[in-house]
Amino acid sequence: MVKRANDAAAPKTAGERDTAERQAEALKEVAELFSLPPEEIDRAIRAWAQKSKDPYDRGLAELYARNYSASTRDLTVSVQMRRQQALNDQADLVDADQSLGQSLHAEGKYRPAAAAYEEANHYRPDDPQILNEWGLSLLDAADYMAAEPLLRRALAIDEKALDPDHPDTARVLNNLA
Repeated sequence: MVKRANDAAAPKTAGERDTAERQAEALKEVAELFSLPPEEIDRAIRAWAQKSKDPYDRGLAELYARNYSASTRDLTVSVQMRRQQALNDQADLVDADQSLGQSLHAEGKYRPAAAAYEEANHYRPDDPQILNEWGLSLLDAADYMAAEPLLRRALAIDEKALDPDHPDTARVLNNLA
């Protein structure tokens, strides 16, 4: 309810400002959606705001109350927390895609394995291990033309990050050969 009320009250054109009238109309609009009187919606939002612990929820409540400095503070904390969670979720997704690729490859399902590695590469594009495993899947699927640039990229990254004589570099070079 509070998100809808805030969205409805937000300026829609350049130069438009937040006003009590705009907020009252937004509240009326939301109240109609829920088939409740605007006063009841307002009471529910304010009661919810008192109980809220989450910075996003507090920020929404403060935005609704037109306490912009508190809203900005809480929403800034919320955005930072959500960005960190998104990064963690993305890392978990890459790990899952890579593990799926490894499992599919071990089953002899080279094309689906390559697709899983391609998905992992989408989120971690310069990971030489992912590039190498993707290239190996394509090699085993007899798609040499598609495998070569991936293996060359993995080799270039390993040569720069590691030593040309490093075992990982040698493995990728062997796969490329």
